[in-house]
This record gives sequence, C-alpha cells and structure tokens, in this order.
Amino acid sequence: MEKLLARLEIIAIIFFCLSFSAAAEVITKSMPNGLTASADFFEGEKDKPVVLILHGFMQTHNFSTVARLANSLKEEGYTVLVPTLTLNINNRKESLACEAIHTHTMQGDVAEVNDWIDWLHARTKRNITLIAHSAGSTHLLATMEGKTDPRIDRLILISLLHFHEDPLSQNTIESYQRALSDAKQGKQGLFVYDLAFCKKYPSEPEAFLSYREWVQNRTIAALNKLTLPTTIIIGGNDNRMRQAWREALKTTKVDVITMKDAGHFFDTQFEFDLLDLVIEITSD
Repeated sequence: MEKLLARLEIIAIIFFCLSFSAAAEVITKSMPNGLTASADFFEGEKDKPVVLILHGFMQTHNFSTVARLANSLKEEGYTVLVPTLTLNINNRKESLACEAIHTHTMQGDVAEVNDWIDWLHARTKRNITLIAHSAGSTHLLATMEGKTDPRIDRLILISLLHFHEDPLSQNTIESYQRALSDAKQGKQGLFVYDLAFCKKYPSEPEAFLSYREWVQNRTIAALNKLTLPTTIIIGGNDNRMRQAWREALKTTKVDVITMKDAGHFFDTQFEFDLLDLVIEITSD
C-alpha cells in the first residue's frame, strides 16, 4: 500500500509539473545587448500580485528553488514572470559552467532585468514585486540601488550573499587584487580568476570585477540606500552563509526574516514555508 501511495504521489508531482509547463506563455525578446532572451509568463488573477522572480548566479529560470516558487505562486493566482538572463549567450537555455568563458557583466544583467520590468509592466499595467534567490538577489539590489521606481512595490531577497572573500566561497583577496591590477594595466583577453562557488572562472578583468566589487560593505551600503519596502529571507541552516553576515544584514534598515532549519535552497518541506512567507509579505 505504501509503495502504491508513493507511486501515486510521484505521478501527481509529474502531472503537476507538466501542467505548469503547459500553462506557461514563453516570451522571447531582444535584450539591450542585441541577444534574444526568454522567460516563462503566467497570467494570474487581477486581484493578486504581479511578481518577477530572478534565478541565481549562472542558473536559469528552471532552477529548482525559483521554479518551485514560481509554480506555487502561479497556482495561488499570482501573475508570474521568470526570465533567464542571457549572460551574453543568445537565447540561453542551460546553466553556465564555472569553466565557461564569462564575458557577461553585472551592468549587462541589470540592463536585462530593467528590460523585463518594462515588459511586465507594459503587459499587466500593474505594479510589480521583485523576488530573487541567492546571487539573483544581488542583481535586484544592483538594479534598485538608490533608485525610485513607482512601478515596483517591494523587494524580496532570498538567501542574499555577497562576493567578498569568504571561507565558505571561492572568493580570495589574491584573485581580486590580481584582477584590479590587470584592469589598471588595461590588459585585454581572458584571465582565470575565482568567483562565488567557482574556483576557476575565466573572464575579462572588468567583467569579473563588475561582480566581485559587490563585497560585504558594498552590499550593506546598497541595502541602506533602498527606497522601497524590502525583506531578506535567510535559512537558519544555510551553510553558504556565515553568522557574521547574518548579523551584518540585521544592522540594515530592511526587514530580515530567518527561517529556522531551512537551507540555502529552501527545499523539501521548507518550500511550503517559503511560499507561505512570500504570500504573507506580498499581501501586506
């Protein structure tokens, strides 16, 4: 009987995922860099919020944490847009490997986020809540830093990290200083640095620095410049986040909510707790 129930549960999950995919309207459009990008769009109920959900570093909108949340909010009647950043790859469909050639920049990513905001507001004629996971939260922070946009109601930053040197990441001061020196000397071409979870990250100096400059102090300063309601959600058992960073986030003017026992990706039972919390925040 238990095996039968387990199989029925698996079938239900598969059907649920398939129905989610089938309901998506795939939006493709030209980005500011001239490349084509795509997003899944779900038209929701008129009295429910409109949200844009951004994936983490080098991932796509199909990454589990983002896809689960988008799926659940869509089922709750939300209007949902989940784009995939191009990272300078035309119509990118797959996550980018650490060892790939990285010519993309934070500035380019921000330009794409702004383009998707323009599209979503034009489509819905309604205000938007911006949500992101992990380094995607840094992208949204960079997008809204010191900026007032009446079309944006609030920010929800999930598992917000930074690109500072940290024993829980691959970021090192040596790599950072070498990139600064390379940029100062005007060196052209690819050099191997380390960044985030990548021990080998081939990139151009300026492109690499566009991310790496988002160190702890820069991130904290940007949070304090925000002019719209912002909530940071972190997992109590996030093994990618040091206690010092948790405490630093709590010194800012934004709301910080810690979900006890949840990890960086809010998987297993915590996906439902995350959904409930996002619904609560966006219902204010």
